[in-house]
Amino acid sequence: TRTYPYQEIGDYLRTFPDSAPAVRNTLSYFDGICFGPRISCPIIVNLGLRDNICPPETGYSLFDAIGSREKKLYPYDDCGHDAVRAVHNSVVSAFFAKHLKGEEGESDAT
Repeated sequence: TRTYPYQEIGDYLRTFPDSAPAVRNTLSYFDGICFGPRISCPIIVNLGLRDNICPPETGYSLFDAIGSREKKLYPYDDCGHDAVRAVHNSVVSAFFAKHLKGEEGESDAT
């Protein structure tokens, strides 16, 4: 992406181009895709298709890497990083209602 905060990486590499292998190695520890296969719980992922912080292609790659058999992707056209939070909040609330224990300890979780 060409926006901050990630632009800092590009700025750094333009100044210190010989550091590229070390930078790639360090960043690999923070890449959610590395952890995707370990996710086995139900999960929802929302993507803003105009997100310049977390570009959608990275979100699709992460979603594909997630190991859970119960996963759902919600892409939102013409949305940035907030991915239509007002609309998606109802999706998140319904997901939590289904998968988290209530105050009385009841759960619909699978």
